Amino acid sequence: MKNEKRRYLINFSTQSLASSETDFLIVGSGIAGLRAAIGLSEHGRVKVLTKDKTEECNSYLAQGGIAAAIGENDNIRYHVEDTLKTGVGLCSEAAVSLLVKEGPRQIADFLKFGANFDMTTDNRIALTREGAHTRDRIVHAHGDAIGLELEITLIKKAKSLPNIHFAEGIYLVDILTDDNCACGAIVFDPSIQKCRVIYSKAVILATGGIGYLFQSTTNSHIATGDGVAIARRAGAEITDMEFIQFHPTTLYLDNAPRFLISEAVRGEGAYLLNANGERFMTGVHEMADLAPRDIVSREILKQIDKTSHPCVYLDITHRDADFLKARFPKIYSNCLRYGIDITTTPIPVKPSAHYMIGGIKSGLDGETNVDGLYVCGESACTYVHGANRLASNSLLECVVFGNRAANAAAAYVKGKTAKKISAGCDYKFYKEPKGFSIKIHGERIINEIRRCSWENLGIVRCAEGFSAVERFVEKYDFIKRLELSTLRSFSLANMLDVVEVINRFCLERKESRGTHFRSDYPAVDDADFKFHLVEKNGKLSRLKV
Repeated sequence: MKNEKRRYLINFSTQSLASSETDFLIVGSGIAGLRAAIGLSEHGRVKVLTKDKTEECNSYLAQGGIAAAIGENDNIRYHVEDTLKTGVGLCSEAAVSLLVKEGPRQIADFLKFGANFDMTTDNRIALTREGAHTRDRIVHAHGDAIGLELEITLIKKAKSLPNIHFAEGIYLVDILTDDNCACGAIVFDPSIQKCRVIYSKAVILATGGIGYLFQSTTNSHIATGDGVAIARRAGAEITDMEFIQFHPTTLYLDNAPRFLISEAVRGEGAYLLNANGERFMTGVHEMADLAPRDIVSREILKQIDKTSHPCVYLDITHRDADFLKARFPKIYSNCLRYGIDITTTPIPVKPSAHYMIGGIKSGLDGETNVDGLYVCGESACTYVHGANRLASNSLLECVVFGNRAANAAAAYVKGKTAKKISAGCDYKFYKEPKGFSIKIHGERIINEIRRCSWENLGIVRCAEGFSAVERFVEKYDFIKRLELSTLRSFSLANMLDVVEVINRFCLERKESRGTHFRSDYPAVDDADFKFHLVEKNGKLSRLKV
């Protein structure tokens, strides 16, 4: 199968695998997947697959908040303008308008579901500001735990609905298709080390991002880009994969994970200092420390290079200690665990991979070019973020488009029955090379992937780095021709696939725009590159804005 495209990761026959059936199959239990599940619950049986535990997802880790134009001095137009400006010319105005207009209603729905947002003394929703926002419009909970609150609220709601069933620890291997129509999935159950089939009338991918492809990331270990790789094999269009957001401020200590220091800290007055104790953002951007994330991240790297010091510092010691403990309890306790008291000591920070802006190309209702396949949340790309995402628009995107994908999928399946197709494949796989075993060497290769991505596909990129990625992918190309049968081998194959795709997109865009910055092409080039890159079945095309 050296020159044969691998449609499925495994050899199988649907007739020989155990099978079950549902009306709607949702992959992912983050905020987008849960919102979709709740929306679909009145339309049929809903099965939600989770790669790990239900609460193990990037949504759970979100700190800052969810953006919504509900403040007295705010309106839809201001929020739209901030989003478009941050997206550097590549946002879909239709998607942005829809996102922002539906925001207030989604906040109201969460209140109905029982969410506990932080409130003012006069019982109004408390709002704060984050990077590139011109108004206070960030709704938060428990100070700095919005993701936890939204996730728990949605899980509680979903588990109260009899039509929603969760399957924890079940891994999506591939989407079953017939004549460009999604009709279910092949899944792997690690507890019994076997695959089985789930037939469904529609499939909704809410598989999250790709942060774990990078050595330094705010993301959970499950964020390996599976959804992108799986949808790509199924024939779905992939787009804008060169745009990956790096969060400027994550805790930088040798003995600590790259814990996110929310942008809301800067929204409450924190400022960045270099190793010499100098503020450096005031002369860089009109919004200074609250500039868009890509600008702040690149400037931090410049300061690190300038001072030959491994990080910069985020200082909020000028604020009242009791206020900080109440406003940022999670950040305060986590930093204190590693010896940093944020009320008295500036926080050592450095950028980390945070958010996939590109992904599986979808319309405003989550639809893809594969019939019956929908996508929402971080794994989707509706062009709502353009070349750079506005802070706290991500959770809003999850609930707005998760709900819209549910409505569209419900309409699609009316009058349909699940297609129990007879399908399979019988590739002639190669044996593992002498001295190599995925079981033994797989984890090492995953670490190499993460290091290679961080060094060559990170905040600052160039053609030389892209060549290094090409050589790396070629080195491990033989893995695509091996028989895969374990969770680690599936993840490894998907990670290699997604890294190759990201690299190809980066190489094609010979300019710098938003989160995609090339030192060999450092300027925005509207004349030649104001378009979206779209890949389908291995071929790249350009979609003009």
